[in-house]
Amino acid sequence: SIFSIGYNSTDSDVYLIPAFMAYALWVGLGAAAFIQWLQRRKAWLGILAGVLVLTALVIPAIIHYPAIDVSHDRTAEAYGTELLDSTPADAIIFTEGDKATFTLWYFHFVLHQRPDVAVVVTGLLPYDWYRDTLSSTYSSLSVPGVANGPWGATMIQANPDRPACIATYQDTAEFSCQ
Repeated sequence: SIFSIGYNSTDSDVYLIPAFMAYALWVGLGAAAFIQWLQRRKAWLGILAGVLVLTALVIPAIIHYPAIDVSHDRTAEAYGTELLDSTPADAIIFTEGDKATFTLWYFHFVLHQRPDVAVVVTGLLPYDWYRDTLSSTYSSLSVPGVANGPWGATMIQANPDRPACIATYQDTAEFSCQ
């Protein structure tokens, strides 16, 4: 928990899941013990407390469900479709940010769309393991072992016959090709 509080990331709350689970277990055990204690005193008090606890869980779930239900959100689908439809043949798509990366990975590796393009995560290029993965995933892609400047520019120089595109999706979607 201490690590996740100081970790400067938009998704750092994921590290708190074990703490939340332990807390929920303790609250549940405490509520059950309290209900049993009340039931030993007077049976109707235990039943009333049980109904109140269930009501306190069910009503917020019903109220907040529409706000967290994203089953009808087609933003990523529209973004991925539009981006891949406008990508030139045999392009290298450099992604920046999780939204762009995971959307394109899903379309590319799960839905098997546009096998001619290579999806490259710019932030991972400095790592040997990632470049090795790119080499084994895209046999037609030339992946240099050493960068002569920024990694993105080095990849473009190593693959002069392939169009280069940049896809970002932070607050808004942006896509451009050269």
